[in-house]
Amino acid sequence: MKALPWILVLIFLAATGFLFTNSKKNAAELKQLRQETAELQRLRAELKEVKKVEAQNASATLTEKEKEELIRLRNAVGVLKGELKQMGSLAQQSEKSLQTLQAQQAQQAQQAQQLQQQNQQLALQTQQAQIDKARNDCINNLRQIDGAIQQWALENKQPANAPVTAQQITPYLSNTKLPICPAGGIYTINNVSLPTCSIPGHALPQ
Repeated sequence: MKALPWILVLIFLAATGFLFTNSKKNAAELKQLRQETAELQRLRAELKEVKKVEAQNASATLTEKEKEELIRLRNAVGVLKGELKQMGSLAQQSEKSLQTLQAQQAQQAQQAQQLQQQNQQLALQTQQAQIDKARNDCINNLRQIDGAIQQWALENKQPANAPVTAQQITPYLSNTKLPICPAGGIYTINNVSLPTCSIPGHALPQ
């Protein structure tokens, strides 16, 4: 029972480490997405400039050199269009992946919160179980003390209000020794009646 809270703490730390690792991974993928988006914007700007040059050249009489340059630019436009299409597809995939990762991260954070709540609940249950066990053990001790008192009174023919001490009843206890309250309570023995403990709730039924 005493080791349970430490096990719960270890489980919680493992869950926290897992979330931290996923967060770093998400940050890296977000950085890559931003780089790809910047590259996409750059390619779009180049394409716009090429189209502008092409429009200007179309309205003028072209020299052979200008024709060659126009062909080169058109080829470049085709390449840029392909790259733009590919970059757009990659950007969409990255955006979907990012959304999926964010959803997973939110789910993992919720699971971690639920785990923490379960750990707290288990810790409270463990603490309550320890309190209940200490009370039950103390009541068993009080029963033993009461049994020893009654046996001493019977053998010595003492009435119910006769005074009695712990030293007088210890020979009738196991190990001839007064038991100790597991919660640190103090036992009181005054006369031939029910013994008591100083901790509330640690008492024999009347």
